[in-house]
Amino acid sequence: MTVSWRLRAPLLAVTGQLIYVQVNGKDRNSGEERVGVSPTLGVDVVTRAQLALDGRISDPFSAAVDGEVGLNQIFTITASVENRGVAQVNTPYRYGIILPNGYSTGDPLEQVTTSNTVNWRIKARSTPSTSQEVIVLELRDPSPLDENSNRPADVRVQRVNVSIQTAPKNLVFKTLSSAEGGPEGGPVARGQADVVVMTLRLTNDGKTTSSNILLRSLAFHLLDRNANAVAPNTAIKRLRVVSHNNPEKQFGQLSSITAANPMIVAFTVLDTLAGGVPDLVDVLVDIADNVSAKSFQLAFVSSNDVDAIDEVEPQPRVAVKAESGTSGEDFDLYSVVLVPFDDKFETSFYNYPNPFVPNGAEKAITHFSYFLPEDSEVDFRIFTLIGELVYAKSYKATDPQGRAGARRGSFGSGLIEWDGRNGNGDVVLNGVYLAVLKTKFGVTTTKVAVVK
Repeated sequence: MTVSWRLRAPLLAVTGQLIYVQVNGKDRNSGEERVGVSPTLGVDVVTRAQLALDGRISDPFSAAVDGEVGLNQIFTITASVENRGVAQVNTPYRYGIILPNGYSTGDPLEQVTTSNTVNWRIKARSTPSTSQEVIVLELRDPSPLDENSNRPADVRVQRVNVSIQTAPKNLVFKTLSSAEGGPEGGPVARGQADVVVMTLRLTNDGKTTSSNILLRSLAFHLLDRNANAVAPNTAIKRLRVVSHNNPEKQFGQLSSITAANPMIVAFTVLDTLAGGVPDLVDVLVDIADNVSAKSFQLAFVSSNDVDAIDEVEPQPRVAVKAESGTSGEDFDLYSVVLVPFDDKFETSFYNYPNPFVPNGAEKAITHFSYFLPEDSEVDFRIFTLIGELVYAKSYKATDPQGRAGARRGSFGSGLIEWDGRNGNGDVVLNGVYLAVLKTKFGVTTTKVAVVK
């Protein structure tokens, strides 16, 4: 004979409860009372499965800390379930994710599993967020069943919001001065090759975990020192872009120079820029053999002169700005100024600026450039046009001013300077003066205009 009872457990958890069955009866023959007691059954009353969903950005660490990712960045969202009860569940969890517009994943949006943790690999949007966005995680119905009651577990937290924001990513440009490791500029000889005219520091300002930027081309404009357009083929015969730290690595070159601006250098080797890691590139030119431009410089006149894309999401093009924050038509970066000179002593003598203003202010100096085939003593004098001596100075062949080669004008050492004062230290009158340079190669002159 078998009997059963359906019992209801108490509302509160309790341990060590004893249950036994006692059977009372009479012996059919003797009529004697009989009592039977079953073995004691110990019962612990436990809390039902109580489920709480949690969610977070689990990778990369930087995004986990601040909830910010870069454009097109891949990151991981983790959903997990904490069972705050004692009873376990005996059926799978059903996880779901809802993504904001622009975010995507290759993983199923709903995952059914017995694991209490699931992950999604998410690709961030390709445009910056205008405000904070929310990724929604859900523990969806039907809920897992409690192992004891075989009824749906008690779900305390069924929905979680994970805040996310996609930050803009820019390619930031800076031209380095000579003090920062860039070129000096100044005099260059006809036909001179591989003259560094510009050193650029390029920075992908995205996070170190964001996708790379690929620089594909640069468009250069050739201008004179007053920012007027110059026909490129009157100044240079080749234009190259190379790695600053590894000059053997060439990104691109333009060997056919025409009279038209801009000059577009398409990169045959793309410059790959990782987030937060500055890269230095040099821009080099070969001076034309028949150069006729008096002075020139390279320039970017718009951020559209830079063609850069995101490695993961090539459209649209990456935004470009100067380190000062300017972009668009306000993005204007200039190289140093190059001044072609004759590699003959007789025709290489000139000064800059000319005219100049010797008003006593700091840096009110004009600089004289010239070329010496060999070391030579140098005698420098300035006269009025009627032959009156205004200023004189002499240099030994061992002085920088007497060394062979080109003087660097206002861009370096070994130059001759005049501040517009006579031998008594007085500022000279307005007018035109004659500068005379005498060396063992002969005498050459140039006119200097002084204005106030």
